[in-house]
Amino acid sequence: MIHMAAQTALLALDSPRQMGWFGKIVGGGVGALIGGPAGAVVGFGLGTLYDSAASSGAKQLDSGLLANARATTVPDEVGVQIVVKTSAGLPESALCGVTFFTDGEKPLSPSGRSGDRYRSEVGQLIVAGRARGNTISAYLPAGAMPSSVTKRIHALVNVGTRQRDGSVVALGQMSFLMDAPEPRRWCQVELIEPLVVLGMRVARADGKLVREEIRAIRAHMERLFELEAADQEALRAAMKATKPWLSNHLLLDAVHRRLPGIEMEQVLDVLVQVARCDGVVSASEVEIIRELTMGYYGATRADWAEAERALGIEVARVAAGVDHWAVLSVSRGATRIEIKKAYYAKMRKHHPDKVANLPKEFQELAHEKTIEIRASYEALLRVVG
Repeated sequence: MIHMAAQTALLALDSPRQMGWFGKIVGGGVGALIGGPAGAVVGFGLGTLYDSAASSGAKQLDSGLLANARATTVPDEVGVQIVVKTSAGLPESALCGVTFFTDGEKPLSPSGRSGDRYRSEVGQLIVAGRARGNTISAYLPAGAMPSSVTKRIHALVNVGTRQRDGSVVALGQMSFLMDAPEPRRWCQVELIEPLVVLGMRVARADGKLVREEIRAIRAHMERLFELEAADQEALRAAMKATKPWLSNHLLLDAVHRRLPGIEMEQVLDVLVQVARCDGVVSASEVEIIRELTMGYYGATRADWAEAERALGIEVARVAAGVDHWAVLSVSRGATRIEIKKAYYAKMRKHHPDKVANLPKEFQELAHEKTIEIRASYEALLRVVG
């Protein structure tokens, strides 16, 4: 039986709700997905989940839906992924967390370098888990490990679900023995590096990056991933790391391994935000995002059209005879700065929000106009270089 404190702590957990094929994009930095109690995926108050385990130990605790579950680990260069397969499917509202003990069953505490991201209310090392179907996944960074630890450690997994009345019902608990990741210096950027590398591939798709664009991307990533000043050098290195031996799909594998709580919508939104740092998302950048959406996430053409609209990256199929200069109302000798100024002015003037209260046909016309303006802008930027 799971301790009552576990049910109390699970009140803080929530799972994202999907809306159609392409779910709602939730605002906020992706950096909140990193960590345990402070992570956006699991919320707060996880510390009491395992307050009984310190005294009872981490063995012989398998129960509920996790009674016959099987656990495996997938190590990489900066940590280890924990994967638990259950015999029965878990509800979409399932909430998960994992804490750790030495082989002598003493609770582990996180390294001081990782701050409070992996520290429970009672000081234990804890990471958030994510349930999908009959699979629970979590990630234990090596940088969160204490400097001195046994080679083998016990992992204790708890799962619960929220009821309509706000109460929480415990679904199961299990423990297993695993190899401890080798402790290393804490670096938050290591967890997001695959997503940074992928974002830079998108940014480079439309040609060579200029210094101003690189600065804009770096500043945007610092905000997006909620990085501290100490992370800036590591971020610069990650932005330069091309990793040509890894395909885009392998990078996405690493993204979801190190950030088990991240959703497809959040990944694609990050890539679009990076691509938009130079003022426009080009057709070549959109093509990479389209391939990931369809090739990796399995979207159909209709799904992709829905994602395009949600992300605001529709690319117009403008006829060859269109006068792009006239669309933006600029002379043929206009500079890049003048073209950008005209583009932003046109987008403000014809933005669909301005006709949100008018009949649907007016909204559709405004939408088509913004697509035409964006396509002409991209075409002129290629002309002027």
